[in-house]
Amino acid sequence: MSTSNLLTFDVWTGGNDLETEGLFLWSDGSPVPINGSWNEGDPNNYFGQQHCMELAEPHTLWNDMVCGLAALSICEFP
Repeated sequence: MSTSNLLTFDVWTGGNDLETEGLFLWSDGSPVPINGSWNEGDPNNYFGQQHCMELAEPHTLWNDMVCGLAALSICEFP
C-alpha cells in the first residue's frame, strides 16, 4: 500500500476508555484530552459499543469506534 492510499483509511490511535467509560487513556496510560480534537458530538459511545479511538478521515479529528474492527494503526516508538 502506498503512502497516498493511507490517507483514505481511518486509523487506530491507541486511545481507549475500556477501563472507565468516558475516561480515554493513551496506550501508555496518560490521559487523552476530552476537548479540542474530537469530531463534533464525539466521543458518544454509540450503542454502548465504542471504546477505542480512531483518527477519522480526513485525519484531523478523533472518533470513538468499536474496538474489534480491522484498521491501520499509528504506532509510537520509544
